[in-house]
Amino acid sequence: PICRLLRVSLVCRKMRQEREEEEERLAAAKMEAYEALMQQESEEDQSLAAAEGNCQRCGVYFVDDDSNLPTSCRFHSGQKFVNNNWASVFSCCNRTGLGCRYAKHTLQ
Repeated sequence: PICRLLRVSLVCRKMRQEREEEEERLAAAKMEAYEALMQQESEEDQSLAAAEGNCQRCGVYFVDDDSNLPTSCRFHSGQKFVNNNWASVFSCCNRTGLGCRYAKHTLQ
């Protein structure tokens, strides 16, 4: 009877150990799957993130999304110079002040 109890005890211990090892393998597999999913979501978030920064032409800070219209950026395409009246004007329109051209903002 004692031998039989020892055998049953050893079998139970071995079964418990195998069950714990299987649970550890499942937990590791779940963790790997979770980490892969988080990595994939992170990469998708980065690819969907809109570019943002200061416009190369007008210097305004902007986010490059659907609100960046062809008329968002107002700038002068010419160079600034001093005319005959000693006024600082732009060569594209011979005026000062706000830009004479319109376009979408561009990143620097």
